[in-house]
Amino acid sequence: MLTGQRHLARLLERLAPDRLEVSDRTTLRWTGEWARAARVPAVMVSHESADAVLPAWGLPPATPPTG
Repeated sequence: MLTGQRHLARLLERLAPDRLEVSDRTTLRWTGEWARAARVPAVMVSHESADAVLPAWGLPPATPPTG
């Protein structure tokens, strides 16, 4: 897990990417806002299911539908 958002934002500014791909939405979601402000095209790739990520945000795991 990445921490230190300010440090990473400064690094992104120094690197000056021409595009940004993010694949860790639990810790790097904020980079989308950074990219928009920096006018850098960005895409987020998600390989996990939403119910697997819920506990990372402090939410209870998803329950299967009934019926």
